[in-house]
Amino acid sequence: MNFRVAIVLRKDKLNKIGACPINIRLTFRRKVQYFATTYVVQENEWDAVKSKVVKSKAWSHLESPDRMNFNINSEYNRIYRMV
Repeated sequence: MNFRVAIVLRKDKLNKIGACPINIRLTFRRKVQYFATTYVVQENEWDAVKSKVVKSKAWSHLESPDRMNFNINSEYNRIYRMV
């Protein structure tokens, strides 16, 4: 089976304060399905190359970036194992 799972920042789904949701994208047979995580971050708090949350100067989240990345990767692994 050819499938791809990736962690992505949905820049097309900005909320009222300009934050973007972090989703997990599953691509299978050229069809795309997005799975929402509970996290939204500003665009400057996202490393697109590493697909990770990074701490910015104006960090306003309750959780640390390390904890957020751990939870996002746990969700990624759960979805990857389902496929």
